[in-house]
Amino acid sequence: ALGNHTCDHPFLPPLATWSRIDQWKRLEAFVNARVEPDVHIGCHRPPYGATNNSVRADAAVLGMREWGWNVDPKDWADPGVSYILRQLESMDDGDIIVMHDLNPAGDAIAATDLFLQRNAAEYEFLTLPGCATGRPPVWEGRFWDDDGSGFEADIEWLAGGGDAGV
Repeated sequence: ALGNHTCDHPFLPPLATWSRIDQWKRLEAFVNARVEPDVHIGCHRPPYGATNNSVRADAAVLGMREWGWNVDPKDWADPGVSYILRQLESMDDGDIIVMHDLNPAGDAIAATDLFLQRNAAEYEFLTLPGCATGRPPVWEGRFWDDDGSGFEADIEWLAGGGDAGV
């Protein structure tokens, strides 16, 4: 399953509601245009693990459930295939790992391939509850920012890359 990790990887808690929604919808529009049309990403992982009640509420409006992680192999810091592989091999039942494919050398992908070659029979990989993809929600209405101000928005319109026009 896909998890929405935002378009630009911002620190979400201080952002206005419209800005958080725009981050998620732009990423979903990218996935729809380049990976699978008309897919809705049912969960999100906040960048840096930074979240609060407002972030969770805004994600829920878009039909997304929030998931964190407890294993970070720091693949984003280019630690090398062997380091990432050791982190993967030290996982326990129920662990949730966050991984990125940012390294031009493909270290995270290479480490994952090696891990699966060695251990696939020992693990069952599951979709996190709420992360199955489906049709995107259609929602129009008024959003409320943390400061109590509001704005009108049409989520499908935001998905087209528009500006909420606050």
